[in-house]
Amino acid sequence: MTFISDSESSDYRDIIVALLVGFEHLDRKLDLVDQRCEELSKQVKQVVNIN
Repeated sequence: MTFISDSESSDYRDIIVALLVGFEHLDRKLDLVDQRCEELSKQVKQVVNIN
């Protein structure tokens, strides 16, 4: 069995926190992209209906 020293444990914790923060940021970006796609979709439908 391998034991992880306190400094290694701290490094792993920092990496996990950074990944979680990164995923949260990506999630927010994807929400913005999703909203923008919906807006564009509505605009396209309006243009198609006009013609």
